[in-house]
Amino acid sequence: MKKGIKQEITDLLENLIQADFPTLRSYELSVIVDKNCDYVTAVSIKRRNVTVWLDKTDIRKMNARARIGALVHELCHVERDLKKSHLRCFAEATLSLALPSIVTRDERMTDELVIAKGYGKELLAFQKYHDRHYEPYNEQDGLTCKEIRAWIAKRNSDASKLKS
Repeated sequence: MKKGIKQEITDLLENLIQADFPTLRSYELSVIVDKNCDYVTAVSIKRRNVTVWLDKTDIRKMNARARIGALVHELCHVERDLKKSHLRCFAEATLSLALPSIVTRDERMTDELVIAKGYGKELLAFQKYHDRHYEPYNEQDGLTCKEIRAWIAKRNSDASKLKS
C-alpha cells in the first residue's frame, strides 16, 4: 500500500529527528499538508508539540534532496528557538515586525546551522527549487545559493584540514 504524502513527510521528519535532533525526540510531531499556502514550509512549537506545515503542491514537486533541505531548515528553527527564553522569542517576534533585520539574521543563522549539521547540499537543492518557482532569495531572505555553495566549500575545506 502506498503511503500518502503526509505519512511520507512524518516518517522523514521522525528519521531526521532521531538522527540529528536529539533535543526534539521528546516532542510530539504534527504535520499539516495544505493546498495553496502562503508558504512552502513553516513550523511552530507549542508546549511539547512541534507542528510542521507544508504546501502540498510544493512538497510534491520537490525532489527528495530539496525536501530534506526544507525540513531540516524548519527543524533547525525549532532547535534554535528552544535554546532561547520565551521572553526572547516573544521580543524577537514582536520586534521583527518593525525591524526586518531580525528575521534576516534568524534565517541566515538557521541556514548556517543546517550546513553545520551536514545538510548543505540539501539546503542548496531547496534554495534552487525555491528560486525556480518563486522570487529568488537575496541576502535579506537567508543564505543565497552562491553563499550556500561557499559555506559548503568552507565546511569541506575545514573537514579535510582536520583529517590531515
